[in-house]
Amino acid sequence: MMRQKIALQSNLVMLCSLLSLIVPCSFGDPAHASEQEESIVLEANEQGLARGPVVVQLPDRFKNFESMRIVDGNQTRPLQWLDRGHLRAAFISLADMGMKETKTLRVEPITKSASTSDGDKQVRIEIDSGQTLLRVLVGDKEVLGYPLTVVQPPSGIDPVFAHNGHIHPVRTPSGKIITAEFPADHAHQHAIFNAWVNTTFEGRKVDFWNQKEKTGKVEHVRIVDHKSGPVFGEFTVELLHSDISGPKGSTPVLKDLVTVRVWNQKDQYLFDVESRQTCIAQSPLIINEYHYGGMAFRGRTEWLGKTGAKFLTSEGKGRNDGNHTRPNWVGLEGELEGAPCSLLAMGNPKNFRHPEPSRLHPDKPYFVFSPSFLGPFDRQPGVEHTAKYRFYVADKNVEPIEADSLWNAYRQQAF
Repeated sequence: MMRQKIALQSNLVMLCSLLSLIVPCSFGDPAHASEQEESIVLEANEQGLARGPVVVQLPDRFKNFESMRIVDGNQTRPLQWLDRGHLRAAFISLADMGMKETKTLRVEPITKSASTSDGDKQVRIEIDSGQTLLRVLVGDKEVLGYPLTVVQPPSGIDPVFAHNGHIHPVRTPSGKIITAEFPADHAHQHAIFNAWVNTTFEGRKVDFWNQKEKTGKVEHVRIVDHKSGPVFGEFTVELLHSDISGPKGSTPVLKDLVTVRVWNQKDQYLFDVESRQTCIAQSPLIINEYHYGGMAFRGRTEWLGKTGAKFLTSEGKGRNDGNHTRPNWVGLEGELEGAPCSLLAMGNPKNFRHPEPSRLHPDKPYFVFSPSFLGPFDRQPGVEHTAKYRFYVADKNVEPIEADSLWNAYRQQAF
């Protein structure tokens, strides 16, 4: 058994996760899988180490194993492949560590039968019998949904706003829905969605955000992959961003591969959204300078008005002074059914123009990460562009110290 030391850095509040490195090492005969293990030493820095997702990179020898676990004294918990091709796996750390505390854990490959107890409480992907909605559940509680068919707006709202390719509903652990799908004031804002506003394609102005303009649209095409697991569940879908204003009718411009990963957190929900956009047209798409457009969140109608909900950013700013600043995280909080709840959104440090300017609406519960505020950029044919975000949902108000800890954890596992 070989022992490697992993330095971990985080705030001691609620969560820590990072990209740890284990150097390649040799193991015994593959026929004796039960005798193979890797010892790792977790070392907290002067800020300590809090429970939550941890990502480790394993030696090449582990590539042959479907199931693994972490052994911590007399406790075991599952270790799940995150990116098998790059030998990255993840587990949920259940206990806090104090300042500069160290802990020795073992990584063990296990047989399928031995992993049953570790995998009892899984994050599950479920698709309804009509193939209309994909849901992600932690245990028996729904975290979020993703419409697979076009959702029609409610009576009284123009059918032009029919939509799919967005994440809705998003729930708190107590079951409250915090997203709005067809808000009457802005029916084109669909819960968690991603679209560009002011673009130029083949000399024409194309708006993929404002559906009433009838120049662009975003639509779900297919499920690429999905998997359930004891540490996380995730799905990948393909979306098309199409120009519908040209002489040839609807022309696909961007292929957007979106992966949503929900972690096995029960008291507060934690999920990641990754968008990989590639221009599949023969001409480039120019995203012009504009004050909004990008990855967006729309909250409940009950939060309308300047005092209906509260914004808070990593810079300590709110609705009035935080618009178009460049925070690491944005929080939105408000009351539903007489109790507080909140959502926190974090941009990945490797995103284009990070920290991205954040559009905070002056009287609506919506915000969007908008790199276009800093000037134009383009999507050249065949070139993939990746943007990643982490969301945290809780039945309480945003706590800045905790939010900073969540952000620091996300920053450290930015890969």
